[in-house]
Amino acid sequence: MINFCIFEDDGFHQLEPLTTIKPAYCLQTGAARLIDRFIHYFNHGTISLHCRDYLKYELAKQVNGLAINQINTGSPCLFINGRLLINQDISELILSEDTSQNFLFTYQGQVVALFLRAEQLLKIKDILNTVPTSDVLIRHFRTYCKTKELEHCVLINHPWDLISAHAMALDSDYQKYPRKGLIKGHLASFTALYNDANMMIESGVTCEDFVVLDASKGPIIIESDVCIKAHSRLEGPLFIGEGSTIQTGTALSNASIGKHCKVGGEVHSTIMHPYSNKGHAGFCGHSVIGEWVNMGAGTTISNLKNTYSTIRIGTDKIDTGQQFCGAMIGDHVKLGIGTLINCGSRVGFGSSLVGTTVHRGDIPSFSWGEAAAYETQHLDKFLKTAERMAARRHIELTDRFSELIQLLHATSRSKSR
Repeated sequence: MINFCIFEDDGFHQLEPLTTIKPAYCLQTGAARLIDRFIHYFNHGTISLHCRDYLKYELAKQVNGLAINQINTGSPCLFINGRLLINQDISELILSEDTSQNFLFTYQGQVVALFLRAEQLLKIKDILNTVPTSDVLIRHFRTYCKTKELEHCVLINHPWDLISAHAMALDSDYQKYPRKGLIKGHLASFTALYNDANMMIESGVTCEDFVVLDASKGPIIIESDVCIKAHSRLEGPLFIGEGSTIQTGTALSNASIGKHCKVGGEVHSTIMHPYSNKGHAGFCGHSVIGEWVNMGAGTTISNLKNTYSTIRIGTDKIDTGQQFCGAMIGDHVKLGIGTLINCGSRVGFGSSLVGTTVHRGDIPSFSWGEAAAYETQHLDKFLKTAERMAARRHIELTDRFSELIQLLHATSRSKSR
């Protein structure tokens, strides 16, 4: 039996601000986080995780006892890039390789997987502590490994890749169910279902009258204890995590909604991570929303330029190649009522934005205030707000969380000087 290690490389930088406080493999698309799929395909072995050292205590609360930053150098180990969207074909390809020798899988200049034995385990243990680039890993291990370039795989290189991958990922997730088309929840009499054979609705789901569930364009998966209020229209491919609420009159399509979220208004082609709220009117399109985000009434996120050209994201104007691209919003962001965010914007971790002037470009972590007049949010105020929001979901923040926030806040302030 070999060991498995899911690791992060420096590609996490391109996924910021979503990865400020979590490794890339904790990001969500389809009906699961990337790490959940690794656990599904490699549960026959011992799985460990590797991440930036300062994240390990927060990560430990989310991964059910998996070892973190503890590489066993006594047994061969398969190292897998945490940005990989693993599926049945890729997992079978990797696991079918000859394990009597070291091997390296690459894709378009990036490491996908590494199988290492003996002394090379000691070397990668040192290298991973630096959060390496793929170039560093390939340059060192290619000499010692049989190397194979994959013809196709999905590596999450940018936040909008999570949106692009959503439909494919959700279809794969849906195929794992042994029985399809099960409707276990309570659906009111005047609920309309289109292509219900392409739905999984768990027990405890409550769906009020005059709701439309349309799985014609892709599966709909709704986990337990979700409440869908009247006059809403939900279109697949769609995932809604346990305990979430879909407000009255919501238009929700091509989206992945994490557990314990509140969603209202119009939300399209968006990934929303757990414990986040957009409970009121306003549009959000082609965006990725982190955890513990609250969007006030009337918050609107643009996803299309007036010129219909491809959208460039952030201050550095990276061309996404996408005609539709909204905003990438980090964890613990708060958006006041009537907040307007331009397409191609990134809102840094812990920011609190207000005012009716359009926010745009790269907004640094812990920003507070109106567009183009940001101040640095006070640390104690941020922590009190985070504590109050978590308490509403019966979650208590730890001293370790406060220590991590203090580190991030100090780092953010030093960058702004």
